[in-house]
Order: sequence, then C-alpha cells, then structure tokens
Amino acid sequence: MKTEKISFFYILDYKYISYLRMSLKMLRVLHPLSNVYIYDLSESPSQEMIEISENDDLVFYNYWSPEKWVNITFVNQVDFNYFHPKWSIKDEIKYLTRKFRAKYLDQYKSEWIIDKEIYIEEKRKRLSIWAQKAPCAQDCLNHNDDSDLLIFLDADAMPWSSLNTLFDEDYSDVALTLRRLDEVKIGFDTSVKMSVPLPYHAINAGVIVFRRNEAAKQFVHDWILEQEKIQYFMLEQTALSQICLINDSNAFKQYRKPIYLKNKIWINLLPCEEYNNTYFSKGYSFPENCKVAHFKGYLHQEKYFNQLESLIAARVHALESH
Repeated sequence: MKTEKISFFYILDYKYISYLRMSLKMLRVLHPLSNVYIYDLSESPSQEMIEISENDDLVFYNYWSPEKWVNITFVNQVDFNYFHPKWSIKDEIKYLTRKFRAKYLDQYKSEWIIDKEIYIEEKRKRLSIWAQKAPCAQDCLNHNDDSDLLIFLDADAMPWSSLNTLFDEDYSDVALTLRRLDEVKIGFDTSVKMSVPLPYHAINAGVIVFRRNEAAKQFVHDWILEQEKIQYFMLEQTALSQICLINDSNAFKQYRKPIYLKNKIWINLLPCEEYNNTYFSKGYSFPENCKVAHFKGYLHQEKYFNQLESLIAARVHALESH
C-alpha cells in the first residue's frame, strides 16, 4: 500500500529566521520525515539558514539570488502617495515633527515614518519578496521528490496539528485558504490608491497546498502571469484571488467548492480557520480542527516574541507527550 507523503517549503529573508526555527520545531514533531525546502531571499546567503539545513538531513537550503528574482513593474513604480492617498497638511507637520525628534532629540517609535524614501524602499522590498512566492513554488515543483503534496508555509505560520487530513479533502491540484466569508472584500481598498476594483481581501497566501503534478505547475505559471497584472500591494495573494474570481464569480461564497480553471486545473478553497488560522485571542486558543496557526501582524512586535516562544515550546511538549 502506497504511503502518502508531504513536503514543505518556506520563503523568507534573514528577518524571519526566529519564526522559521519555531515553525520547524512544530513541523519536526508532526511530520518528522518530511522534506523541507528553504528559499533564502536575504541580500546575501544567510549563515543561520545554512546551519539549519546542515543540522537536518531533510532540510534543503536554496539561496534565491537576485538574478532569479521576478521583477514586477508595479512594485518598482509604487510611491509614497500610493500608500497614503489621503496624506494631509496635518500629516506632513506630524511627519516633520517626528523626523526632527528622531534626529535631534533621540526620540523614536517603530511605527513612526521619519524618512519617506527609506519607508518606500522598505515597502518595495517587502512587495518584491512577496512576488517571489510564485517563482519559488515553480522551482520547488520542478525539482520533484517522492512526496504527493507540497505545502508552502509563511515562516510565521506554525503547523499546529497533523496536515495528513489534507488527504481526506476532495482531490484538487491546488488548495488555497479563504478568509471568513463575511470578511471577503471585492472592490476598492480606500487605504491605498487603486484604479480598478479587485478581490483584495479573500485568499490568504500564508499557506498554499500543491499536488505534485503537471496541473499544479501550470497553475503556478498562470499565477506568475496574473501577478504581473495586479496593481495592488498584496499582489501575490490578490493574484490568487483574481484567478479564482475570474473562473467562478461565486468562488468566495462557500468553502470546499471546486473551482475548475479552463486549462483543466481544479482548485479547492479551504477555510483559514482550519488551515491558516489568524483568528485567535491574546490567550492563543485555537479550535480543535486548527492545522496551522499563523502568527502575523502585531505579534511580530518584540514584546510578544518571548510569549510566542513559550507557547510553541508548550505545544511541542504537549504533542510529544501525547
């Protein structure tokens, strides 16, 4: 009888290594024999990531060098006005005041904007990193191992319980995670400057499941092409949402509804609450069917990090004691 196997891959730069270590701890308890592929998008090869792969025979390190990066025209053109279309005289005075305080009074808070050019360069860098998910997925799918499923995880997405339940889901070539249905937003995000309506808050690209087949490879090819058209800062997951919506206008009205693409690819939309859960209180309680806990956003602040480390250590202990 054939044993079904899962492999995993991560895409990150050096800033996320601490989260990667925690995610791998969880992964090694839940899927100890799975291959793991790390794509390093740091400005130069990360010695820490290399050491992680050297200490685990099933972890494979890949440096995604600059010449491999996909360049998106929109990312290169995005400016300060895009992110702050309602910037007022009052905002400008506040900006100049904070800039003065940081430079001359040594007063600074991490959420302050004190240099618009640096702010935009950091935004462009983050958008560029997100844009590499699709080409890295393409690379990983093209270098087949003997696994049946290949799962992408954001570095801050922690496997919480076994992902073997994916084999119980209806067959699909690609599985994406869809936010709560009442949170889906299609149209204009007024917090930024948009020229066309988009499904800008639907798919969360922090967890993506690929079947190792030709259809999944074709899907990633289509994803890369769609991403080049997206004029929105969360371009990689908006491109995924757009693919779903173009092929089925009712795509986001229910979970686990098969979406058939014209090139005979089948997408399954799984609930974020199960497979990419960002819905939890400060007590970090999760439903029993939670497979991946995604610690994003405000939890990246330094004051929460020790708490998160303790939570992961406790979860690892509980799983090992089971």
